[in-house]
Amino acid sequence: MNGKEYVQAALDAGDKLIAEIKESGSIKNDELLNEFENAVKKLDQVKNKATLRTKSGTNRAFPVYDIMERLKEVWEDNRDTEELDEVEESIQEFISNVDSLSAALKERTVIMT
Repeated sequence: MNGKEYVQAALDAGDKLIAEIKESGSIKNDELLNEFENAVKKLDQVKNKATLRTKSGTNRAFPVYDIMERLKEVWEDNRDTEELDEVEESIQEFISNVDSLSAALKERTVIMT
């Protein structure tokens, strides 16, 4: 997979996860959910950056994909419990990774020939 594919996979999973979390109503922290939605929107904005198709872009995108995979696992394990601290921590980590990726991509320009 290249960086663009990692970002697209994380974007698709993020959209699905947001819908599931909202439907369940189990996370009451509206601010965190809004930040999570904004992070997914940021992914949508950067998904077509040429930098993502480079080795550097792939290396920058992988942590976003990785935390989304872990977030899906944590959500599946804890969705029916009251213990959602781990889910909220994973969401925060995802937001942080997306912010880092977005900032890094804004600084880079790649000319594909």
